[in-house]
Amino acid sequence: YLDDVEDRMYTILAGSNFYNSFAQECEDLVVFGTAPVIIYEDATDVLRCYNPVTGEYYLGSSSETRVDALYRTFVMTVSQIVGRFGLDKCTPDIQRMWAAKGNQLEVERIVAHAIEPNYAVGEGKDGKIPGNFTWREVYWVFAGGSEQPLSMRGFVECPFTAARWSTQGNDPYGRSPAFDIIGDVIQLQ
Repeated sequence: YLDDVEDRMYTILAGSNFYNSFAQECEDLVVFGTAPVIIYEDATDVLRCYNPVTGEYYLGSSSETRVDALYRTFVMTVSQIVGRFGLDKCTPDIQRMWAAKGNQLEVERIVAHAIEPNYAVGEGKDGKIPGNFTWREVYWVFAGGSEQPLSMRGFVECPFTAARWSTQGNDPYGRSPAFDIIGDVIQLQ
């Protein structure tokens, strides 16, 4: 039984982008000291991993110094936004560009993304994802002028990991051996 389960797990990992993502995670971890990976269930590949680029994300940590929040902003084209979230969830300006087609499909917008514990937000507002979800995820067009998010969903388990080389205090970011040589390399160049 255990051999069968192990073979199935290796088959799923090999059929997804897990190994490529893990290689990037190892590189980011050694160079930058911190390497988050977002892991989603996928209809085609069973799972799909995403490596946020250093500089586009912000991490938050809990009182136990565990990384429990990931916030980021990144760029997507109109075509990518509609393909990922659906036309009905998009802001009116993205819907207009989609209707115009042509080069309007390649216009870029900044998309904001938050993964955090599913707790109530603000005075008199709930903000929780209904159901028995420990985590919530929200995507929205950054400075898009719309109150409606592109996507909002809940997770029972945390959908990301944040590997850190070495930590100090309650800092959610790690330090790596490369930190000691980055200054020297920049000076030499």
